[in-house]
Amino acid sequence: SISPWKRMAVQGPGGAPTPVIIKEEPDINKPIDRAHADTVINFLIKLACQVNEVSPGTTGVGSPGELLSRRCVALLKMALKPEVWPQQNVDLRLQWLDKVFLGVDVAPKSAKEAPNLGNVCTALELFTFLLSVMKKEQILTTIKPLQRGIAACISSSNSKVIRLTHGLLTRLTSVFPTEPSGSPVASKYEELECLYACVGKVIFEGLANYEKNTAASSATLFGTLMMLKAACSNNAGYVDRLIIPFIRVIQRMAREHLSAANTDTSPATSDLLILSLDLVKNRVGIMTVDTRKTFIGTILVGLIEKTQDIKVMKAICKMVEEWMKVGKNGCALAGTSQLNAGPSLREKSILLVKMMQYVEKRFPDLNTQFLELVNSVYRDESLKTSELTVKLEPAFLAGLRC
Repeated sequence: SISPWKRMAVQGPGGAPTPVIIKEEPDINKPIDRAHADTVINFLIKLACQVNEVSPGTTGVGSPGELLSRRCVALLKMALKPEVWPQQNVDLRLQWLDKVFLGVDVAPKSAKEAPNLGNVCTALELFTFLLSVMKKEQILTTIKPLQRGIAACISSSNSKVIRLTHGLLTRLTSVFPTEPSGSPVASKYEELECLYACVGKVIFEGLANYEKNTAASSATLFGTLMMLKAACSNNAGYVDRLIIPFIRVIQRMAREHLSAANTDTSPATSDLLILSLDLVKNRVGIMTVDTRKTFIGTILVGLIEKTQDIKVMKAICKMVEEWMKVGKNGCALAGTSQLNAGPSLREKSILLVKMMQYVEKRFPDLNTQFLELVNSVYRDESLKTSELTVKLEPAFLAGLRC
């Protein structure tokens, strides 16, 4: 057997080496006991969510509390790597997180009582990470007592909290997707019923309030749209239950975007319009005739004709390009993702002709992208005898001159 003793040589008083015997600890390579591992992990989580200052400095250098919190998060992520503690199913005791999440709703009576958003944001970030290491049964058990707190974050108006909550819900719905439209329950998992019902309520009320308040800016929809994006992330059909009011909202957002074309508007409002278009682009097949007419003939045609924002036009170009990759029956062509039935050939034709008239004129930087789309139309055997090749001939000839 290998001796637990090691012989080392150190320099003696006269310069000659003197042997020193050091005993090795017999348990040095033994895995950390589970009880100790659980204690360390839970301590790091709790510490990370308790040490942020209420009002962090604006110097760009993290406060001592913030730096300590970040250090705890980094250690926690390292500790939960599979190679650090293999086969370790940590007993996470997280019920106290509900109180941290609920802190986002505190009505401050003084500066000292202001909500500690640093702790809330750290808790959201950590819980999102923990969802990726927990097993499904453990997630359900853990999240049930946290629903009230997470619901408070869903309703928050703070942009950082909204983004982190969106990340949490996106991760959660990747494991437990939202239910199809028409389902009698918000989730088939009893532990998530209240939380998913809250998501639906916030989205529905957010759209309704925007419609009622004619003076509201589309920027007020940020939280609503981020929650809708999360709900749709693993269930594109989630938006179907809201498609009629949502198209009305998008129409108003588009009008606001176009009326503000000559003023200094926040890029964020254009991003929200693009996000909204992205959420409904693959749901054309379930729209009513009137809703389709509004979406394609009014909203998209209006934006193509009048937008001054290259990001918006680029998003529409990409959308039409995706639709052109969808076969006549709504089936995706080889090499593309499966999409739902898109617009009819006539509707695509309307959009492509409008793009031919306005892209080169206002957005020369996008013209190459558009001409590649025209080229793909002429290469498509199924479209060679369609009206498209006739209507797009000027663009095709322009492409030949490039």
